[in-house]
Amino acid sequence: MAELPNAPLQRIFKKAGEAKITGDAKVTYAEAVESYALELAEKAIAEANANKRKTVKPEDIEAVTKSE
Repeated sequence: MAELPNAPLQRIFKKAGEAKITGDAKVTYAEAVESYALELAEKAIAEANANKRKTVKPEDIEAVTKSE
């Protein structure tokens, strides 16, 4: 089950063009967003570690998102 709240995810859909979304689609979307966020966090942590830091900085996230 997804951990992200529905409201922020629905706002993203609204910004994208306002489509109706079923309850099942909301769950699937939340799971996909969480999966992407987890992968991004893991890559950002690895980038910080590569730079001999334990703290993730914005430049770590930028570095991994630019390489995708």
